Amino acid sequence: MKRIPILAFAAMTALALAPTSHAVIAFDDFEDDVIYASVNYGDNGGTNFGPLTYLEGINGGIFGETGGARIEGDRSLGIFSSTGDQALGRNLTTSYTTGRYEVDLRFNLDNGDAFSGVNLKSANLTASGGGAFGTNELLAIGMLPAAGNQTLRLFGSSNLSIGFGTDIRGSIIALRVDFNAVAGTYTAYAGIGLGNYTLSTNGSLKANSTQVRSLGFANFNTGTDQNLIVDNVTIPEPSVGIALVGGFGLLALLRRRPA
Repeated sequence: MKRIPILAFAAMTALALAPTSHAVIAFDDFEDDVIYASVNYGDNGGTNFGPLTYLEGINGGIFGETGGARIEGDRSLGIFSSTGDQALGRNLTTSYTTGRYEVDLRFNLDNGDAFSGVNLKSANLTASGGGAFGTNELLAIGMLPAAGNQTLRLFGSSNLSIGFGTDIRGSIIALRVDFNAVAGTYTAYAGIGLGNYTLSTNGSLKANSTQVRSLGFANFNTGTDQNLIVDNVTIPEPSVGIALVGGFGLLALLRRRPA
């Protein structure tokens, strides 16, 4: 019988034992010039997301931000509220019990009226809208007038804050949430600038023993030129480095076995 080299055997074993619950990557940077030529509800760009789905609000809407307020690339998603708020959501084609959610935001608003931000939901949206922004909410993160202009508020089982020490309106805010929907816990990271996660806090979701099935985006800060800008919506696949560590650990054990 042909003998399999130890290194190859270790790598094969690591792959076989690697977790498969996060086998896909969900990502959208709104750069598809065909799908997002003019941004409308029902558009479905990116990978492993459902379409942009209207939730609530009147006299507001969505648009492709291609000017100076865009976050990265040629286009970002814009949500304007005007005189009547606006909220939308997107289903995930794969639900997640544990994982990571990343999104880049720009709060181009005066933060003088109401909450604007994002949330994670425990249920799929329906074609008719899936209810209000807060329906089936596990965690919401955004700006709130009562919290001031230097703070992100987090609404889980209890209300927490991430303080920046400076006005964050108009800046690019990088946001990351590591969640465990089974345990009902999360850790949130944030910072000013792409990929900057220097601040953090952790808490409990509004429910446990569940999954993250959809995402929400809302701009309830009504008025002229009150926009929430969104980009790089991501749920990344876990690093294969974890699997390789397991493989090399097995290799080490095999090397220590007596001949």
